[in-house]
Amino acid sequence: TATRTSGGSGAVPQEWQFVATVGGSTASNVRNYEWNFGDGASASETGATEQHVYRGRGTYTVTLTVNLTNGSTLTATKEISTDTSDPDSLTLRRQP
Repeated sequence: TATRTSGGSGAVPQEWQFVATVGGSTASNVRNYEWNFGDGASASETGATEQHVYRGRGTYTVTLTVNLTNGSTLTATKEISTDTSDPDSLTLRRQP
């Protein structure tokens, strides 16, 4: 889930909190999470929760890669916007 935690629509900087949820038997096989925030910043070898501040207005594609202990990966992407009045809470969904 991506949630705007400070700053309003169109105002910058905006702080967002990202929370990854992996369900079922896969949850116990997570090695780490890698976040790409779409603005040139990233966080790797991190946990399921990450904070990020967007300093510019615009639309950003957030990518989450979940590395599993068996060597496989799961990837999810979602566009977020600092400019819209859309709901602040968005869900990252696994891409087929």
